[in-house]
Amino acid sequence: MDLSEPNDPGIFNDLTSSELRSIRQYLQSAKDLNLASAEQSTINKSFIYTADLFLPSKSNMLLHLDMDIEKPAREARVIIFRGDLKPAIVQEYIVGPLRKPEYHYMLKSNSRKNPIPDAFKPLSMSELDAVMDKFLNDINWQLSRILQESYDAVFLECDSKCLKLIPVPLSPELSMAPARKLLFQAFYDVKYYSLFPLDLMFLFHLNGTDKSSFYLDQIVYADQIFNSVKELQYRYIEGAIHKTAIPFPVPDSRSFTDLEGEGADWHNSKRKPRLVEPDGHRYSIHHQHISYMNWNFHYRLSTLTGPALYDVNFGKERIAFEISLQEIAAHYSSSSTGAQAANFVHGSFLLGTQAKSLIPGTDCPETATFISSSFMAEKSSEPYTTERAICLFELNSGTPLRRHLAYTAKDDGFYDGMADSSLVLRTVFAISNHDYIIDYIFHQNGVLETQVTPAGHLRGMFHSGHQERYGYQLTDHLAGVIQQQLFHFKVDLDVFGTSNRYQTLKVQSKRIANGGRPFSQLMYKYDLKQTEMEAAFSNDRNIPTYHLFYNNRKKTEHHVLRAIRVDLGGSPVQLSQETPLSWSNYQIAVTKYKPDERSSSSPYAAYDSTDPVVNFTKYIEDNDNLIDKDLVLWITMCIYNIPHSEELPLISSVNKHRSFYLIPFNYFPSDPSRSSKDSVRAVHNDTSRLDEGIRFLVDDSQSYQRCIMNELNLTTVVDNPDSVLETEHTRTIL
Repeated sequence: MDLSEPNDPGIFNDLTSSELRSIRQYLQSAKDLNLASAEQSTINKSFIYTADLFLPSKSNMLLHLDMDIEKPAREARVIIFRGDLKPAIVQEYIVGPLRKPEYHYMLKSNSRKNPIPDAFKPLSMSELDAVMDKFLNDINWQLSRILQESYDAVFLECDSKCLKLIPVPLSPELSMAPARKLLFQAFYDVKYYSLFPLDLMFLFHLNGTDKSSFYLDQIVYADQIFNSVKELQYRYIEGAIHKTAIPFPVPDSRSFTDLEGEGADWHNSKRKPRLVEPDGHRYSIHHQHISYMNWNFHYRLSTLTGPALYDVNFGKERIAFEISLQEIAAHYSSSSTGAQAANFVHGSFLLGTQAKSLIPGTDCPETATFISSSFMAEKSSEPYTTERAICLFELNSGTPLRRHLAYTAKDDGFYDGMADSSLVLRTVFAISNHDYIIDYIFHQNGVLETQVTPAGHLRGMFHSGHQERYGYQLTDHLAGVIQQQLFHFKVDLDVFGTSNRYQTLKVQSKRIANGGRPFSQLMYKYDLKQTEMEAAFSNDRNIPTYHLFYNNRKKTEHHVLRAIRVDLGGSPVQLSQETPLSWSNYQIAVTKYKPDERSSSSPYAAYDSTDPVVNFTKYIEDNDNLIDKDLVLWITMCIYNIPHSEELPLISSVNKHRSFYLIPFNYFPSDPSRSSKDSVRAVHNDTSRLDEGIRFLVDDSQSYQRCIMNELNLTTVVDNPDSVLETEHTRTIL
């Protein structure tokens, strides 16, 4: 087990701490970039926003992997905010070779813009600082009376009764103006703050990099819109508007804000079940390469997009070249202005940096291996390392992977079964009130499952009496409104190489005649997809159940195509068509691999809806031929939630998860898990004399003697509390 940062990283390894330092040091010395230090960065200066690994071309990586050709040079993609230029822009550079950079050049791509308009940039700490510095003190002072009378709290110098503002980037499509706007929604500053929303919001106009040009566009108070602080003050004093008056929430033992719990005593003297590995880990890690049973693959945690798998092999065959998260979005619906604006594109907050603080025994079994991740921080010259950003563990699901009992002697009397023990690679994002569990699950029968599970606490809206069709009133002032969460993945399948085809099987009912009496039978219909437009299933199309990918030259001895089936797991379609995210309009789309089509989204997606930096629709509209091509799948998973009181204070993960599966489909001659040592079989000692009893056929090395578990040890967590809860004031955008 080697989790150290390698001196000579492989092509898929994340940027190491030493590489991140060398990138910053090299770019700081580049006179053409005019970079300020991280600690001195402001919106009107040039500074590094972030950096991520930039992979070589797929053809070069395959030559290295399959032909043992020399490893391609490692490079980084660096995003630089050029607030020093007129007009200000965002530039993306390629820097290399690592770890001793000698060159940098602007990223050139046919599928994305570069440079990027400043108005499209993701929200940064520097910009947030500028907004707070200009407005917060004045708002707190000028509206002090209204805040105290309405909410029994203020923003500053508030002791124990405080308010907080949460930023929501406002898409131009929602603001109906080609301008950079930022909405702040007010909440009580208490635990589970999003369950204590207020009917107070501020909309700021932020175009440009001179904060003196920023201005307050609108205020929403008690469902009424005001164009300035003075207008709100005047109309409030005159008594010409509806007013809010609610007390500051006070937690007590009966409140769901009490972390100690409430109600009946659920405790007893018996401890919860725990996972045991009697012989230690059955997997191995070397840097960022993992081997488990017949599986072996590389993993990484992209700063921009989160967890990804590369060069995924089962046995001696590559199943997929890449499986990677691309984007997560959360949309709320309501009559409330705040909910309508709360359309979050989480990639704009740099997904990989939001993976943190996995707790042994809860987030992952105590037997798990915990893996750290380093990234370039906006406000620190030193790389920031997140402990326990990823965990890896083997899990017995408690359900047989396969089983059959032939009880009677005339059926030859036998039992054949196997527990579904699988390997799980897990990342959990904590993004404001949203938590997202992302799992890659490797089953022993060759099935690879990708699962997403939302968690966290509700983002509630202030109950105004107009939300009956959007959600339920859950407390005196909280309305839980309907939420839609979207997850987008890229799956670059290589089924016996890169010359693949895509075929669907559509199961349908057909009435046939048998002896003159018609009856219904299920049959399936083949449909070979010729072009990208044919292979794109929008949300209003009736999607087939079976999606097969295969190499037309690879067949079984019975001339059946050896394929990988993609099962979408019954994910519901996205119903709202108002989202500016073009990828979300497709349940599944299949495109021809192109080196420039690396991702379906970008960190600019929160603001670039009128002219996307990455326009996924164009990947499909060129309508390339798909026959015997290197194919890439793009899969959207959707989850709806109508909040209810049992989700206070935290959302349950039960029934929330969604998965898609890569399933061998006539790929192997039989179930590959039959060779697993986990199999258990029972047969008669003598089939002619049943009274001689039975015997179990199990791996001789398996022992059912009592084993002693290691104690759950949280000492290392407690010794470094900042790895769980912020204690060193490491600043992030959320």
